[in-house]
Amino acid sequence: MFFRKEATPTIALIHLKGEIGSSAGISYNTVRRQIDEAFCLENLKAVCLVINSPGGSPVQSQLIADYIRYSSDSRNTPVYAFIEDISASGGYLIACAAELIYVSRFSLVGSIGAVMTTFSAVPLLQKIGIEPKLYTAGSRKAGPNPLVQMSEEEEQDINNLLTYTHQEFIKWVESRRGGKIRSNTKTNVFSGACFGGNQSVELGLADDIYTVLEETVATLIQVDLYIQLVCL
Repeated sequence: MFFRKEATPTIALIHLKGEIGSSAGISYNTVRRQIDEAFCLENLKAVCLVINSPGGSPVQSQLIADYIRYSSDSRNTPVYAFIEDISASGGYLIACAAELIYVSRFSLVGSIGAVMTTFSAVPLLQKIGIEPKLYTAGSRKAGPNPLVQMSEEEEQDINNLLTYTHQEFIKWVESRRGGKIRSNTKTNVFSGACFGGNQSVELGLADDIYTVLEETVATLIQVDLYIQLVCL
């Protein structure tokens, strides 16, 4: 009589390191193939996101997070996130695609907000006697432009856009972790601040501290440490 040896449970690791953007280290187009390869592995028990990112494009972050959720739901396979040095802004947005988020004690987590940086060269141009000329069809078509003084309406447009992006970010986090974040801490959590590993667990941004990824994953899927880790 022959006994078939049970296949070793497979865990896929997707490393997401660097800034997020269409021309940066992490983008939907560069990550999608890794996600597809991960969820197609034989005897797959879980997909782990190993994240080390300060954030970046909210669009690219949400596209990646949505595709991870789509793949997880379609194949009925859980996703777990493991934060290394930092998972901030868009990096944390992606982490929220996971069922559970694990951090190091010294990880930086959060930065749930929106920011836009620009500058004004108008005072300098005035000082050296240069007057830029700008022609548009549409009163707010050209803003923000560092060479031209912004109107109050244009500044309000930027503030409205940032507020909208921030609110959408909050909605996503609450849809994924709303039950874990205490209501009396949400003002602090959604302020745009970053938190240390233990703080993030206490606030509900993360679930627990990890030290050895393999040991944590083996406990989650309830198997011995004999698991096959596939890095993608």
